[in-house]
Amino acid sequence: ILEKSKRRKCLATKETIAKTCAAFYAACREVNISKEIRQIAKSQNVYEKRVRMIYRFMLREFPELEPKPDDPKLKLQKMITGMSVKQEDQLKAQIKAGKMIERFSKLSESSGRNPSGIAAAAVYLSVKGLTQNEASECSGVSLSTIASNVKIMRKVLKLN
Repeated sequence: ILEKSKRRKCLATKETIAKTCAAFYAACREVNISKEIRQIAKSQNVYEKRVRMIYRFMLREFPELEPKPDDPKLKLQKMITGMSVKQEDQLKAQIKAGKMIERFSKLSESSGRNPSGIAAAAVYLSVKGLTQNEASECSGVSLSTIASNVKIMRKVLKLN
């Protein structure tokens, strides 16, 4: 991606680290690796806003880059391991949340929703004794997003 931009001279800027971060994020999206642009920018000590701007520019310049939407199931393991869930219950919770996400993803109510929010809500619903606050802290999703996704998931999937 960086080589293409060099050849076309479309990203002539001094911010090589921000360009590299944006290219890395684009590559992750291409091969369906769940990385947040926030994580990448923070790890390289670059402004997230700048990386987002360069990434959007890359998408305009290179139409062959077609990022796939994030899969909420890819975020489950990272979320569950960050929460106060017993080791033996982690796999059960991940399987239960994965099935919940699969069922929810097939419905029209899931379109346009934040994949991290869907994953966090599924984890919250599948782990007994977990608070929405804990789910929010470990997933990086706001309490209101989790609450609204939980409400919709309970209604649509007919959960108690």
